[in-house]
Amino acid sequence: MAEAQNSVDVIQSLRSPMSRVPKESTSDPGYIYKQRWERMADRNEVFERLRHAQVRAKVVLQNNSADSDIEEIFRIRVELLIALEMLLEMSSYEDLTKEEVEQRIDLKRKAFGHGKNDDFGKKIEQTLRSVEEKLGPVARLETR
Repeated sequence: MAEAQNSVDVIQSLRSPMSRVPKESTSDPGYIYKQRWERMADRNEVFERLRHAQVRAKVVLQNNSADSDIEEIFRIRVELLIALEMLLEMSSYEDLTKEEVEQRIDLKRKAFGHGKNDDFGKKIEQTLRSVEEKLGPVARLETR
């Protein structure tokens, strides 16, 4: 359960709308997207531990009740990485079509969304709540 929380924390920290761009990188429109993608790659060990905990829950604890939710956390991670990659690619476009502008807005919502209209953030929070509901009783038993 802690590994699921740690993974979601990494995802949420990368989605923060706050960014600091060094003076020498202000001319690079893709800097923020590259930086966030690299930060996600730097945190791969968190997701490796989540996968290990998922396997442990299935094999050792004989509990796969949260398996689909944990898989959802991995899918969310991939969605975020794809959004960042696409935003990075689009940052080099000279002229955007109307469709590309709309797509970029949607990708930015996914990558940096916060607030009451953040559907991707709500999906993340709901997935974590579901993991906690399913594994909470097991976690309490394990600590005794």
